[in-house]
Amino acid sequence: MDKQLKDLMAEWKQSIPKNETFSSDGIVDLLSWQKADKKILVLLKETNDYSGSITDLIREVVKKEKSSGEFWGAMTFHTVGKWLYGLEKLEKGIYPTLKEAKKHRKKSLLNCAYMNLKKSTGGSSTSFKQLEKATIRDKDFIRKEIEIIQPKIVICGGTYGLVKKHIFPELERVSPRIHKFNDIIFINAYHPAYRRVKGQVLYDVVMKSYTDYVNQN
Repeated sequence: MDKQLKDLMAEWKQSIPKNETFSSDGIVDLLSWQKADKKILVLLKETNDYSGSITDLIREVVKKEKSSGEFWGAMTFHTVGKWLYGLEKLEKGIYPTLKEAKKHRKKSLLNCAYMNLKKSTGGSSTSFKQLEKATIRDKDFIRKEIEIIQPKIVICGGTYGLVKKHIFPELERVSPRIHKFNDIIFINAYHPAYRRVKGQVLYDVVMKSYTDYVNQN
């Protein structure tokens, strides 16, 4: 799997215009991923002005092999870590409190796969036009990456509309904010850095939607 992802990233990088930077992604920490039960993929839009491997950065910062710099300065990875811990620890229809998830958010990042639709870097805000253009251009690569990763759950952080329209039109709604393709569950979530709702809402939208689905099945 690791080699397949590396080969895909190399091919993908060669396909984009030479004037665009490329930020690779995939599985954050292979050993942690192999041990994880739920196999969760976080699918976001683009990196904020970072042109290296975003998954290497996450792993090295969490393991403190690299200075965190501005990594923890934004909401994104804090929110994602809470989602991951909450979903991992959901049991018998009950999920951890936000307070508990907050305590474990950083280490939980090691257990996931993490990818962006647009591999070239962006800024603090995303141009939807450019994001959709890149999604359409790279749709075969995006789908192939997800097929290689083989997640059980995909959290679409502000990306569900584009995923449904261009990548997996076969997706079917099975519960509020929950969609399914084959055996993969896609959760339609807010972007993790969305500031128009409180952190509790960002957390509960993901956790309650998935919990309700599990309880119904």
